[in-house]
Amino acid sequence: MSEQSGSIFNRKKPRLEVTPKADIHDGENKFKALVQDVSDTGLAFVCNRSWPQGKLVDMTIYFPQGIVTCEIEVRHSTE
Repeated sequence: MSEQSGSIFNRKKPRLEVTPKADIHDGENKFKALVQDVSDTGLAFVCNRSWPQGKLVDMTIYFPQGIVTCEIEVRHSTE
């Protein structure tokens, strides 16, 4: 587990360690992304491509244990 999963950060659930690599497919093109944070309620990532909020895109995340492919809804965060 990461250092941030300790009790001093008061997290209800520990963060997962991930390899910060992912691909995003928007139906026409594939873009590289960096995964910043993953929990059982969502994930945060950065990508050079911007999509409108609410757009559904396919994401492939490369975990050390294997590959996960999912459909995500784009949400924008200023944090």
